Amino acid sequence: MCPSSPPHLDPIENIVQRHREGTSLYEAVESCARHIKKANSSSNAVIWSDPDFLDKEIARAKIQQSDSSHSSSLLGVPLLIKELDSAIAGTPNSWGNLHLKEIGYCDTFTATSVDLLRNAGAIIVGKTNNPELGLTVTTNSGAHGPCNNPLDTTRNSGGSSGGSAAAVASGMVSVATAGDGGGSARIPAAACGVYGYKPSQNLISLGPVIEEAWAGLVCKGLIASRLGDLVQVLDVMSQQKFASGINQVPQNLRIGIRTDGFGSLYQIDPFIVAATNKIAEFLQMSGHHVEVSSPQSYDDLSVIEPFLDIISYNTFLDITEVQRRANNTLTIDTCDPVTQYFYSQGVRTSLEQYNQARECIDPFTRTTHDWYKNFDVLITPTIGNIAPLHGEVEKDPQMGPFIYSGLCMPSNVAGDASLSIPVVTEHPTGLPAGIQLTTLRGNDALILRLGKYVESNYSDIFVTPIRNITN
Repeated sequence: MCPSSPPHLDPIENIVQRHREGTSLYEAVESCARHIKKANSSSNAVIWSDPDFLDKEIARAKIQQSDSSHSSSLLGVPLLIKELDSAIAGTPNSWGNLHLKEIGYCDTFTATSVDLLRNAGAIIVGKTNNPELGLTVTTNSGAHGPCNNPLDTTRNSGGSSGGSAAAVASGMVSVATAGDGGGSARIPAAACGVYGYKPSQNLISLGPVIEEAWAGLVCKGLIASRLGDLVQVLDVMSQQKFASGINQVPQNLRIGIRTDGFGSLYQIDPFIVAATNKIAEFLQMSGHHVEVSSPQSYDDLSVIEPFLDIISYNTFLDITEVQRRANNTLTIDTCDPVTQYFYSQGVRTSLEQYNQARECIDPFTRTTHDWYKNFDVLITPTIGNIAPLHGEVEKDPQMGPFIYSGLCMPSNVAGDASLSIPVVTEHPTGLPAGIQLTTLRGNDALILRLGKYVESNYSDIFVTPIRNITN
């Protein structure tokens, strides 16, 4: 980030150091609040913020600032969190559902991941937009409306963590939390020209209530404008230490590349294919072995039905929970169309069928992991097209979502780690592409180091034009 960037967009380590030296916590937070107010009118990325809540957040961080024994690795760092999966006791949470929003439902507990962030000194400045129950690859709901892409407001920010991606891309914060059950962190990151990360299964806690979401498909993830900042926050949420090795350069990697859509069901935009090939060539010139190869499972169409069955069954469970929160005043016909569809499928799915669907995805995982016996990393486009125009995906409800989620979904099924990095394309719109680095479950450090190397050395990395938007 250039020296003239707003204080809340400085590298996280610089923000923390200033606060440890006694700089007022208000500087970065007030700068952040101003930029949210300015940018949100065109993006609709932030759906909740509250001055009284923010004052309490600052007061809490001040106590941590005065306690030299407290590590406070994120002291005074402003963060936005995704509404759907980052509960904070006493604050509104609609899950993107209009009825919950209208009755003013508030969380009764705080997510473990949010507690970890706040205990590290981070200041939560608001909640971001998401579609109802996080079910779509775009962000638009009856509760909160569409989330515009800051790079082109005629286009959607992607979903389901579209608010987080739009917030980061428009310079509201440098990092925002996300969720990812089929690409929900990586899809909007690619659409908005920022970094999107889905960790290995179970790396970040879904607690305190949820032990498993969507049969393990869902992970908590992160979206960021810089990879170094993403890893700083990841260290806190995962309670591990990735940041210390982030600048270690990977050597002699065996890299497979795929530029076909999942199951060859759709064509990847040629400008995105070209960008993917360029980054593969860069990595080959950097000393890695690169060849056209991908797991056979990426052509296994039989996984689609159980994948959708899992989502449908869990949508039924989620609506049951929404009804409980609404004191049984919710009717399904008031929900958004995609929710109604998955609910109708879920009602007809028995527990036995659900368990069968879970078993059906096991061979997919084994086949995927067998491929990694000969390769370290798989490179693919993150999404098959540039950010969609508003309403574009909905015109083709059968194939439209797969164009955006098809190459993301496999790492959710297999539980593997995946990172979307933003790169320049020659597309006539000037919009970027997301290039996805995926590796075997548990090898998160590898793709984070590889991503950092690309960020530092690849000339066509896409840098979100934050200054044009926020100044």
